[in-house]
Amino acid sequence: MKNLLPYQIILADDHPLVRERIRHLIEEYEDYRVVAEVESCMELFQAMRSHSADLVILDFTLPDANGIEAAKKIKENYPGLKILILSLYENPRLIDQVMAAGADAYVLKDKAAETLCESIKLVL
Repeated sequence: MKNLLPYQIILADDHPLVRERIRHLIEEYEDYRVVAEVESCMELFQAMRSHSADLVILDFTLPDANGIEAAKKIKENYPGLKILILSLYENPRLIDQVMAAGADAYVLKDKAAETLCESIKLVL
């Protein structure tokens, strides 16, 4: 059954231009809506308390946490929340660690324009 409301997404990336481009890609689809944009893990947890999100799109390298630490903390506090990590690093060991920490998907930033929305669809 199709979700009657758009899936709600929080973007966490410390680069405003990256967030703007990701939001633009996502909002081309009526099934997805960005409800918050944040620059740090601390701001992410504030946004998660304020918004009933379905998915967090999380940059691997935030100023106050890496993707492994952030994914663990998110899953401890919000076990049903889906996590998609965006990263510049194409390291299989790192990807395995992020997925073991609770991430549901790992997308390379240089491939995001082609694969992000399909990855979101698969995760949700």
